[in-house]
Amino acid sequence: LYGVDTRSQKEVAEIKELLGEERILEIAKKPLGTDHLPPKILWFKKNEPELYSKTRRIFTASSYLTYKLTGRFLLDYTQAPGFAPVFDFGTMQWNGEMCQRLGFSSDLLPELKRCYDLAGTVTARASAETGLREGTPVVVGSGDWATELMSAGGFGPGEGTLIYGTTGIVSLVTDRTPPARGLSFSPHPILPDRFFANCGTSTMGALTKWFRDNFGDLEKIMQDRTGINAYALLSSQAEKIPPGAEGLVILPYFSGERAPLFDPSAKGVIFGLTTYHKRAHLYRALLEGTAYSLRHNFEVFREFGFDVSTVIACGGGAHSNLWVQIVGDVIGYDQSVPSLPTGSEIGAAFLAAKGTGLIGDLASFLVERRQKDARTVRADPRNHARYTEYYRIYRRLYDHVKSDMHALAELTGERRGRPGESGG
Repeated sequence: LYGVDTRSQKEVAEIKELLGEERILEIAKKPLGTDHLPPKILWFKKNEPELYSKTRRIFTASSYLTYKLTGRFLLDYTQAPGFAPVFDFGTMQWNGEMCQRLGFSSDLLPELKRCYDLAGTVTARASAETGLREGTPVVVGSGDWATELMSAGGFGPGEGTLIYGTTGIVSLVTDRTPPARGLSFSPHPILPDRFFANCGTSTMGALTKWFRDNFGDLEKIMQDRTGINAYALLSSQAEKIPPGAEGLVILPYFSGERAPLFDPSAKGVIFGLTTYHKRAHLYRALLEGTAYSLRHNFEVFREFGFDVSTVIACGGGAHSNLWVQIVGDVIGYDQSVPSLPTGSEIGAAFLAAKGTGLIGDLASFLVERRQKDARTVRADPRNHARYTEYYRIYRRLYDHVKSDMHALAELTGERRGRPGESGG
């Protein structure tokens, strides 16, 4: 059950009714959603009872890899809030009583550690299966989003990190975790007594991939013949379209929406389409739609008193000059794009370096690394003013069609939430 899988909507509603939304917000530091693990566990228990009866451990992707390599059942504190409300921020431990109230045992959950703690070493069996040398140290590790955020080196006050990934993530480092609808909080991977304040959109790179796979056959053929990336070819056409895509506004809720709506039944909307518009208009409007969603998230940061002074852009989508420029123009912030590689695998490697003693002060190392030869993409004030008019329409549009989105979700309820299907 992947993060964007929304089949556990009913279980989310049941937990909210049992505990109350305010209590959940106090415990979890974010509204409960289908991306949390407990609703997924309950869905699995109801819908796959035979498999559930045989289940002895609940893994994330990273904890499963650690287990297969070392034989130890561990999870890092940074990912643990994904198990809320059975993870207690106050004690930084599992709440066994809460597990019982929800109907499963805390014995299913892993032992909690820091992500750079040594989990163990590669076992003989893992060595035979992978080719890794037996005895190689293995750290606990963390989720891809956390290690990518860390790799970007945005640790200072007011420094926001924006991941242009399959989903879009905006994060700030903070020392406070107020109950804030629209934000979520996670313990920082390497800074003691600090947290990530996070928000973001469900579909970012997932949307451009959807467009390429379904409407970019020509670009894929050209990529095979010329070596020029299909996304670059699509962007070169979209660059010729003016800001606002000549009257197109897209709600990018093709897999529901996370922050700040937390609406798994939200749907994608293409608004303003006419016979004048072409593929390039649609592709640009998709990029702009993700930017509008990110602007909505930045407004939530300001609403709860988190000031953003700098935005660091990373992730695969940050290689697109057009996309970074559009996002900057929409949100109204300049963006610093590191020249040295960033990414989840880079961050994971640095965690291993810290855990094995190769790097001492990892935070200072990453900040210095990030600042080397970073390029700045400056927001265009005229485009920002233009986009603000379109953004107002974007914000109103969801409110106008929200009830119909939910009605449509009910009509297609038998398929709702399955990745790759038409559900939200």
